[in-house]
Amino acid sequence: MSIQTYDELTSVPVPIAAFLHNHVVQVQFSITDNTRNVKRIVSKSIPLDSYTLNSMPVTEEIIGVVSTAYSPSGDLKVILRETGDEKDKKRFVEVWNNNAAMLACKDVTDVHGIFYADDFFNSLCFSPSETFIIYTAEKKKPTEKNSFEKFSYRQPFGEGLAGKHTPVLFLFDWRATKLVSLEHDAPVFFGQALFGRSSEFKIYATGYETASDERLLGIKSCYNRPTGIWQLSITPAPIQNDADSQKCNVTPCGEIQRERHSLVDFTTHRRRTWRHVGSPFS
Repeated sequence: MSIQTYDELTSVPVPIAAFLHNHVVQVQFSITDNTRNVKRIVSKSIPLDSYTLNSMPVTEEIIGVVSTAYSPSGDLKVILRETGDEKDKKRFVEVWNNNAAMLACKDVTDVHGIFYADDFFNSLCFSPSETFIIYTAEKKKPTEKNSFEKFSYRQPFGEGLAGKHTPVLFLFDWRATKLVSLEHDAPVFFGQALFGRSSEFKIYATGYETASDERLLGIKSCYNRPTGIWQLSITPAPIQNDADSQKCNVTPCGEIQRERHSLVDFTTHRRRTWRHVGSPFS
């Protein structure tokens, strides 16, 4: 294969996300720029009727956007953005309206690690009242010189999820620009979180559970790993302290996958663990 053929093949735009907003489909593409050795993200708008055809913007490059989502009304948009190089990377959560005005912008660089935008843990959505936003990010490692925890081994999630060890759900009150992490005691990691239709304080998420010996099973190549739909219940109260953690109660709603050879052992381990922390299974 010649260099020219390689450049042409790797430069083919790959669709990575799509949104329907006001009779317009906005598609995001990933394009490999071999000259700069970077991946560029571009957005293209596809109108669904002739009324919006003449008012559509041209395809535009999106700088630093990791993920984006619209509110239920379509009037607000949240953007997870990363800027800078690997040594000096900054992370921001932004809220915009339809008039291209930024309503809120919070620097979360010192609160957590990388944003999760993969197919398994990615979470990004507004609550029914459009006051809160939930998303997934990597838990921040301790930076204190005397902390032994920063040297401890953290299991990764395997192929395609390099550098991702401890996903955490974050709740952002964009009007007050306050952020909290949702903490719990269950042996499970959450992703693909959504708010309940009738309540802002009930969240449903996919739970990737640890094995009975606390191992993290790979996701891409281990399809029979313990997985289920879970409900997270939050205390109905305003966020008091910014960048703090908030305790939530977690309850399994149903099992999707389960390891056949360790079903009994894992269930016993899960119930024994929760009995210790005061779970509904007590």
